[in-house]
Amino acid sequence: MNRETKRAMARQQKTADPQRLQALRKQQLERQRAGGRDGQQGTRRSRMRGVGSFGSEVVAELRKVNWPDRRTVAAYTVVVLVAVSVITAIIFGLDTLFGKAVFAVFGD
Repeated sequence: MNRETKRAMARQQKTADPQRLQALRKQQLERQRAGGRDGQQGTRRSRMRGVGSFGSEVVAELRKVNWPDRRTVAAYTVVVLVAVSVITAIIFGLDTLFGKAVFAVFGD
């Protein structure tokens, strides 16, 4: 279970109380009204804050990644190149075979 799911579940438990739900709705309406007074500038600030937050979250997630070492990357690269070469050869052979068969059936 990730952080967002846990937070959503916690919010859901908090809002089970009807009085709490009404208070949250009032707060949300007040925020929307307050945001409307600032006009475009408030929206622009929140977007920039969102972009900065996204960037920092990306960096944090990339630090958690288990990066392979150079030897593993080289081995995987060789495997991919060999597989692509074999598949290319098979397709070339089948194309040549079908091309000759079509010319044999329909003539030049």
